[in-house]
Amino acid sequence: MSMYGSSSILGPHATSPFKVLIVGAGIGGLTLAYCLQRAGIDFVVLERAQHVSLMSKTTIQLTANTLHVIEQLGLLDEVMRVAKPVSGIKLMKYNMTQVGKMDTMYCKD
Repeated sequence: MSMYGSSSILGPHATSPFKVLIVGAGIGGLTLAYCLQRAGIDFVVLERAQHVSLMSKTTIQLTANTLHVIEQLGLLDEVMRVAKPVSGIKLMKYNMTQVGKMDTMYCKD
């Protein structure tokens, strides 16, 4: 595993005696890192991947509860600015065989 990020993401200005090890630089790990940095808690993020990919391999569904957390983090306006509406969802197996589908064209705000 290699360390993910730079000194700026490691919280160099920590004001708390706590130190946190985060395993995985996925959405959960990076969200936790963001929260810890805001709280002044020192942390290190470990990630197995050797390089950061700027291309997502999947989409992220943001439910009402998720949007509430994003709003509390002060990120809602930015997320909504780049969010894209979807007309449907396909559920795929590891081998890209479709196992289900849901049409969302009737879903309203």
